[in-house]
Amino acid sequence: MTATFLRETIHAPRATTLLARHPGALLPERLERALEIVWDDLLARLEKPIVVTDTRAHHVAEFLGCVRYIRIKRSGRVKLTHVTQIAGRSSFIDADYLWNIDLPMRPNGAFLEHYLCRWWMVLGECLQDPDGRDCAEAFLMSFQSELWRSLRRSTYWQRLRYALREAIRPDPQILAWARAGRPRHDNWNVCNRLYNRTLRYKLQYAQVQKESPRLVWLLTFFLDEGLHVAEGQPIAWMKGEIESRQVTPAGWRLLANGSEKDFHHIRDWIGPADAFGQRVYELTAWLRCLMAMRRTTPMAPAIRRLFLHDAFDTGEGPTLLFRNVRLPLPVARIVLVEAERRLLAGSMERFVSDDLVDVMTWLGSEHPTLASNQIKAGWRHLARRAAEWKLAVEAAAELGVLAWDSVLGVTHADGWVVTPLTSVWQVRREALRQHHCADSYLAPCAAGKVRLFSVANAAGKGVATIGIVCEEHGWRPIAIRAACNRAVTGTLIGLDEKVARRYTDMWRLAPPAQARRPDAPELTTREDEERDEG
Repeated sequence: MTATFLRETIHAPRATTLLARHPGALLPERLERALEIVWDDLLARLEKPIVVTDTRAHHVAEFLGCVRYIRIKRSGRVKLTHVTQIAGRSSFIDADYLWNIDLPMRPNGAFLEHYLCRWWMVLGECLQDPDGRDCAEAFLMSFQSELWRSLRRSTYWQRLRYALREAIRPDPQILAWARAGRPRHDNWNVCNRLYNRTLRYKLQYAQVQKESPRLVWLLTFFLDEGLHVAEGQPIAWMKGEIESRQVTPAGWRLLANGSEKDFHHIRDWIGPADAFGQRVYELTAWLRCLMAMRRTTPMAPAIRRLFLHDAFDTGEGPTLLFRNVRLPLPVARIVLVEAERRLLAGSMERFVSDDLVDVMTWLGSEHPTLASNQIKAGWRHLARRAAEWKLAVEAAAELGVLAWDSVLGVTHADGWVVTPLTSVWQVRREALRQHHCADSYLAPCAAGKVRLFSVANAAGKGVATIGIVCEEHGWRPIAIRAACNRAVTGTLIGLDEKVARRYTDMWRLAPPAQARRPDAPELTTREDEERDEG
């Protein structure tokens, strides 16, 4: 173990990098001395980075002298303690945050915050003004970042994190159960809380594993939703929970005979404000949709993506609310059959971007009543009627609620290209491509109360969608969302606020007439409708 984690070439942290980040705030000679002391200590610890200690009560794996992973032998539960400074002395305290116990364990350098607490006094001597709190915090973060950069380049970090997981020795069966059903967007790896909860319900997991291994993921799903699964008959309990929400026995069989991957769009469902506490409702609504469309087998992933973050609503008679358009079930089945045909033919992308957009816009605008012979003609009839209607509307040059103006044209911000969506076709295309519910804002867009924008990178690839809403004195952001309703990262964060400010400035200079229609309907979203119904 001694020499396996360090590479042959060692890349020490550089004082010049820190001096460039904080010009005039650091003492160069003391900084170089501090880097040398801290780096030498880290290299010495990396000779034996993991120290395992066994007592009658605990199994402890200590990492670089600053973090201790503790497994309680009697209960099997795990916890983490880390070093901190208390009254000038280094002491270990319980961590109050989640941490990963499963592979791939990817320490991201955050542990260095605990490691460096022993060196606060040494680092403080590097500052020109040790009493400047903001400067001290910024310097500490930079110092930590520079150490992490050097560690990644000087060590076999993958080997180290594998060795760490093996040193903790978690129960492999508990890990396997905990991996199933966990939402990928929220917790890609198994954290301590999930591991300990799985351990608490191990009798239920063992029974599900014995009777129907395919449903292990569903047990985790229910527990994540805050539902208590009693001992005795966990599968019967889950079946009762599903069927109590207006799902037929056939719907339960489709769920029980399927696999986790067939329902990952429900498992990873993200609601308003990043919430995912309504996933049981989404699951049962999806099962009702599958039954309404007479499905006996799961959909292909590319077909399921058409329904991502849709309403799954079959509430008004024999209809299905698909992409904010209420379709008679025979029409919904036609769309589904054509989607599967186009998937096999390899033309799914064109189907989603063009053909489906045109047909859904026609159906949503005209609400045609189709005769039985037209239903029998299938997709070919729908596509022909949609194309004829679109040509007639464009020739009349009176798009009405099908198009609207934007006072802000294509604009560039922080390296992103922001394009206004100014027609029903564009919004529907954006919703289908990005797999979110932007098409639920069509009515407010037509009323002049909402404006939507597509965000693309320099190569023209769409990466996010921005929504802004009109208020009395200007426009404020609704949200900025990446594909599948995920939160954005990096320089996309805050871009919606910049767009809202730019739009407000242009709007005040030349406010469009349609921005404030007296007869415009109130802005409602799916979240508002669900709240009203509740």
